[in-house]
Amino acid sequence: MIFNLEAIPWTELDRLDRLQALVMIPLSPIEAHGPHLPLGTDIIAAADIAAQAAARLNAEDPQRPVVLSPALPLGCAAITADFSGTLSLRGSTLRAVVCDICRAWVGHGFKNLLICNHHLDPVHMKAILSAIRLNECNLFAYAVIDHDIRY
Repeated sequence: MIFNLEAIPWTELDRLDRLQALVMIPLSPIEAHGPHLPLGTDIIAAADIAAQAAARLNAEDPQRPVVLSPALPLGCAAITADFSGTLSLRGSTLRAVVCDICRAWVGHGFKNLLICNHHLDPVHMKAILSAIRLNECNLFAYAVIDHDIRY
């Protein structure tokens, strides 16, 4: 079962088996990728990867709840910060945001969280990995650099 968080009432989310549910959180920055690609390249890709992974998980086990969180267009992109449209956070800010989001899910009893990321800036990755270490849940980060998802 796949649930799009922004499209369901809280009562439907409240009925899910929190110990079995997997919450997928797409997270990547808005940043310049040259004159030919949209600023949202990374977050579009992260959301697509989450949706494809959710579909595959659902095909393997249709009874396991998968919750797709809205994509969060946040990240550290200092290397492209001088290009118009790049929105870059400090590493400490991103870490705090990821921690707060994860604590909210854990506070509601969800234990299995997956950050779907499509951005490999070292500060960005360090912030996410640092947030993972600070949370008491099964939190994973998955960085994808292409769209060829394989198991």
